[in-house]
Amino acid sequence: MKNKIIKLFNLLIYPLTFNIFFKKIISNDFIVLLYHDVSDKPSAFHRTENLYVSKKKFKDQILFLKKYYKFINPKNIKRENQPTALVTFDDGAYSYFKNAVPFLTKQKIPSIHFLNISPIINNFFSSAFAVYLVNKGYIKKKKFTDLKYNDFKFYLKDASLCKKVKAFHGKFVTLKYLKKFKNNKYVYFGNHLYNHYNVIKLSKSEIKYYYEKNHKYLKKFKNSINFFSYPFGQKNENYNNSTDKYIINILKSKKIFYADTLSFNKDFAQSIHRMTITNDMDEVGFKKKVIFFKVRNFFLRFNSF
Repeated sequence: MKNKIIKLFNLLIYPLTFNIFFKKIISNDFIVLLYHDVSDKPSAFHRTENLYVSKKKFKDQILFLKKYYKFINPKNIKRENQPTALVTFDDGAYSYFKNAVPFLTKQKIPSIHFLNISPIINNFFSSAFAVYLVNKGYIKKKKFTDLKYNDFKFYLKDASLCKKVKAFHGKFVTLKYLKKFKNNKYVYFGNHLYNHYNVIKLSKSEIKYYYEKNHKYLKKFKNSINFFSYPFGQKNENYNNSTDKYIINILKSKKIFYADTLSFNKDFAQSIHRMTITNDMDEVGFKKKVIFFKVRNFFLRFNSF
């Protein structure tokens, strides 16, 4: 039944994907795009979690997006009389710095990269480790998004296992490599927590520790911005009003980014929702997804995001 409803919805909205209608629909929307990996040979982790796009698909997506949106600088987020877009990346995979950033720079398109410093300096990426442990049956009766450092301590002693998890995720960028972008006016760095833990499962003191530890490294780069992106980033599962208030009021983050498409940010608030872009998304598919979320969010407008 659900598939039939989706098929019918796609059929009904198809005419709205024509440029004459779509440009009116997006009006002065501000849409924030979320990428994780850009590679023709994505790691098992990125394939499993559907967090990658190929190099060609990435270029195609950026070029068709340029037809509808003006790409803006994260330091200059403001209302304009046209649709605007911001490109963001999470985590810090080496491949997207190698494959995506040079193309964006050539196109003069700014991007902000929300980094976890822990896997960059010591190869321990909690998200990939969690997925691997749960999928392989090492840990049962727990969602991988709920695992904290104490859940990993025993397994981190196993050098062979750590090597397998590193291969499972793939290569991270290094601090040395990041320095290559210090004078690139189109590249910015933001805070994604020291490691990829579910904030809602952490105590306030733990949030503070991981946030500030990450910030300590990031502020060494002149192109860092005091913006924060939630790991995982889904409402009620990974963040809530309480965590928002703590991160903004106590930790003093200027803006917070999520990974759920609950709005198109017309008010340019401190809280910014994003739309994940996947490898199967072509131009028409992107338009349908935008229209779907706008319709859905219309019916959610009386609820608090």
